[in-house]
Amino acid sequence: MADQVIQRDSSDSQRLLRIGAIGGLADPATAVFQYFVATGGVRQGTFIHRDRDFISALLAYARTNPRLTRYQQDRNAVAPGQ
Repeated sequence: MADQVIQRDSSDSQRLLRIGAIGGLADPATAVFQYFVATGGVRQGTFIHRDRDFISALLAYARTNPRLTRYQQDRNAVAPGQ
């Protein structure tokens, strides 16, 4: 996980731009997701006289474990709809 303020208004410390990222790996034998990553940013004090309002954006990706997909396909072949 990483988090960093990359811009701060010199006249008002509440107005800032912050970016961050997070990622994780899991055991491929047991986990639903093998890995995930997410990154994004937050802009606080975007508009004049609205110093506590913020705008944020996030992008995320997760890789589903192929073992789970194979299990579901095998289960559907034996008992469709269950």
